[in-house]
Amino acid sequence: MWILAFTQGALSFTVGSALVARVMAEAHAAPTMSGAFSTTALNLGAIIGPIAGGAALNLNGTQGVPLTSALLVALALPLWWVRTTTRRVLVR
Repeated sequence: MWILAFTQGALSFTVGSALVARVMAEAHAAPTMSGAFSTTALNLGAIIGPIAGGAALNLNGTQGVPLTSALLVALALPLWWVRTTTRRVLVR
């Protein structure tokens, strides 16, 4: 269990840094603002994730965690879809 926790933490730091770098590379006009916003988004995720996981454990036990993960992904997919379709319209 401790090995999994360590691996997940290491991957989180790796993915977070890569996401911040990607956002900063895309935002040529405002690199400082993009770094601040992407770091803030990662920090919000670091807050919301444990709260949602704790609530899931409290309400449904261990079965609630995958359901909560699926719910959060279901909420994120429409946001991703809107973002990609909006970007395609703006690029044309």
